[in-house]
Amino acid sequence: DVVLELEGQNSITVNSYDKAGINVSDGTFTITGEKDDSLNVAFEDNNNINYAAAIGSDYKEDFTGNINIEGGKIKATSSFGTGIGSGYRGDMFGTITISGGEVTASSEYGAGIGSGYGGEMSGTGTITISDGEVNASSSFGGAGIGSGEYRNMSGKINISGGKVNASSKYDAGIGSGMAGNMSGTITISGGEVTAS
Repeated sequence: DVVLELEGQNSITVNSYDKAGINVSDGTFTITGEKDDSLNVAFEDNNNINYAAAIGSDYKEDFTGNINIEGGKIKATSSFGTGIGSGYRGDMFGTITISGGEVTASSEYGAGIGSGYGGEMSGTGTITISDGEVNASSSFGGAGIGSGEYRNMSGKINISGGKVNASSKYDAGIGSGMAGNMSGTITISGGEVTAS
């Protein structure tokens, strides 16, 4: 279990196509910081192909851990994995909780927050947003928040506060990715939510 206290501007650049920037396949990882403290996690070009999550699990690895973001300015970017969650063909069984800060999470074929391409956001998988500003997007067929392209969303997404902007080019802003079934629950009880 790790608590990362951000101070100033920080970045992690990954030069592997199959390893996460910060691996949280299990255990608990918590990020804290003030509004001017930042962390940018991204991959080197690699022909713009990377299969792991920026923050979460590796290529073909399930995400069963807990990611808590309490403050700071976080940017997490992948192409086939998710920005925050599971990697390519890895299912998301764990929890992602955002209670503060400014979070920008994006992927091309995976969800911005949730599961990567070919990965399901499964029964116990839970995303909770209670405060902060969250921008989650997929530039192709993943959900902004939810499951990656070609897989189902059977988990739980709970939004009770904060400002949330979730978008996808070809599928749900919040829910399942392209060609995936939506059998989970989405509960919005507060906050300002834009899904497109």
